Amino acid sequence: MNRWIKTGMLVGAILMAAILVGCKGDTGPAGPAGTATCMNCHTDNEAMADYIRPLQLQYEASLHATGTTYLRSESSCSGCHTTEGYQQYVAAPLVTPPVVEDPTHIGCFACHAPHSNQSFAMRQTSATPFKVGGGTYDKQESNTCAMCHQVRVPSPDFNAAGFVSDSMSSSRFGGHHGPQSNVLSGHGLWTFGGTFSATHSHNSIADGCVTCHMAAKPAGSLAGNHTFAVAYMSGTSERINSKGCIGCHSSDMPSDAVALTFVDDAKHEFLAALNDTLAVRLTTLGLLKKNTDGSYSPQNNRRVSSTGPRVLWTKDELGAIFNYGALLEDRSGSVHNPTYAWAALRATLNWANAQPTP
Repeated sequence: MNRWIKTGMLVGAILMAAILVGCKGDTGPAGPAGTATCMNCHTDNEAMADYIRPLQLQYEASLHATGTTYLRSESSCSGCHTTEGYQQYVAAPLVTPPVVEDPTHIGCFACHAPHSNQSFAMRQTSATPFKVGGGTYDKQESNTCAMCHQVRVPSPDFNAAGFVSDSMSSSRFGGHHGPQSNVLSGHGLWTFGGTFSATHSHNSIADGCVTCHMAAKPAGSLAGNHTFAVAYMSGTSERINSKGCIGCHSSDMPSDAVALTFVDDAKHEFLAALNDTLAVRLTTLGLLKKNTDGSYSPQNNRRVSSTGPRVLWTKDELGAIFNYGALLEDRSGSVHNPTYAWAALRATLNWANAQPTP
């Protein structure tokens, strides 16, 4: 008998055995009853297909599902850049996930465990520990978001007990690219020995991130729900999906157009102060450098002269660089928590202005 026919018969036999045996999870039934359980989702029923397919299409348009960052599968990155690493990160949040040999994009099974939970409940349900500053983020379903959307521990860790002035040789110093949960919560930025006011109405949003980023979508699948987008392009025009805002802002944001103007104005004012004032001052102090594209990054290998010894950094110097990076990478232009973002910016600028100009 042809070997391909034999192979086909073998595969068919395995599939038939699977159907007869049925699905069985930790608590699921075996046999035909188990198969019936599987068919709750794996079904030809159009109603279920119509429920899942739009979510899949929305997710495919999200930044989580696009790009090549899933290739960052080394142990220091896999927990937030791959589905496989994230699953292990959730299981042990304070343990560095291992290298992922065959990484995949962050996908459905990163945030959901339907076969284990017998539902689409979130995989991460408990409070999420902050890596910097201690404490936890506990805002229900957005605890999943905070696992990765928080500042990572900087190197050198100037927050560490017993820190002594250390050298910094990397232009990548900072809290990485996702400090949103820190800014929203008012937690983890450098205070220069004082305290910041962090209280804002956004602190009290029970579901945190998902209230605005997973709000009911506008026409099409360009924003809201599983796209996680608030701002989006409609043709050549930028728009804001304000459906997550109107619960609190029904009077001052009666339409998407008004919401867009409000957000744009807030972002413009904050980013002007951040980049045109604070970054310029930190560059004058030799803490930041201006890149050819107009952006700023940490100055590294700071020396008195081109051949002189490296100058050691103080906690406050590193804290100023850290705060600038976190407020920039938050990407909301203070909208997530205006009280905290402005307090951190002003405190950093006040400290910088008090330093002697080299």
